[in-house]
Amino acid sequence: MAFKLDVSGDDFAALDQLKLSPDYYLCTCTKVYDDEKDRAQRLDFKVCHGPFTNAVISWKLQNPEVCNDETKARSAIARLKAVGKRLGVIYEGPDKRPAQHDWQWAVGKDYVIQVELRTWQKEDGGEGQASQVSYMGCFNLDHPEIPVAVRVRLGLPLLPGQSLDGPAPTPAKGKGKASPNGAAAQTSPVPVQTAAELAAGFG
Repeated sequence: MAFKLDVSGDDFAALDQLKLSPDYYLCTCTKVYDDEKDRAQRLDFKVCHGPFTNAVISWKLQNPEVCNDETKARSAIARLKAVGKRLGVIYEGPDKRPAQHDWQWAVGKDYVIQVELRTWQKEDGGEGQASQVSYMGCFNLDHPEIPVAVRVRLGLPLLPGQSLDGPAPTPAKGKGKASPNGAAAQTSPVPVQTAAELAAGFG
């Protein structure tokens, strides 16, 4: 059998990289939907910049209603509110109080997504690896936590007060998840280059 594949829109260097590298990606939200299997909500983002263009990143957000204790439910609610604000789903209303759109409002909007590499010890003693969105790894394009170097690489304008002369902000660290055998999973920080490295050819 001869496979006929459309590779016209692919980057050759990334063809054998099945996991996204830890990095920041400019993406468009393409889908918001219920994950019935995991009883959660998922958001799909399509990468629209760089060698992983058209790769899909899926982000699972926990449903507070299925949490098995009150503390976890409160944490899930707080995270959803924070994510909703970053997506623009939750916004400041005319009375200066929070208001919200339906989450489908995010579809078609552009965001910067932070991907980290999660590693864990498997039951057979080997090491498992997977790319995942960091715990709060979604940023609207005007968010101040997007590092300056990342803005330049992705073609985003600098915010008022930002300059290439200063060091890039340190990205927030992601949180690991527990592996199936109980060992804590570790996450790799996202590399961010400085303004000096930018001048030498960042990207």
